[in-house]
Amino acid sequence: MDFDLLNAVSNLETPDGVIALPGPDGYALAARLDRPQALSRIIRITGGKDSMLLLGRDINAFTPYVDSIPVRAFDLMSRYWPGPLILLLEKSQNLPESLTNQPQV
Repeated sequence: MDFDLLNAVSNLETPDGVIALPGPDGYALAARLDRPQALSRIIRITGGKDSMLLLGRDINAFTPYVDSIPVRAFDLMSRYWPGPLILLLEKSQNLPESLTNQPQV
């Protein structure tokens, strides 16, 4: 079965829109960060046990989820965005445990 990414991404526009993205070792669930119902849906599906992977186009997308962004991380974001970049950041102390029980996002 072919994966229709454009059709799947259109589902993210609904208030509780969640999609499953195929990967080499299984699937990853994805939702828009500005859709609390969708994030709650992922938590219900996963039990909140998995790490949260945040995708964003700019630094402001992450501010509700981390207490601070280290200077080095900011430098990397400035240098390599747009483009693929993976950073582990300490999650916000105000981030509900129900979103992720991992220390980083």
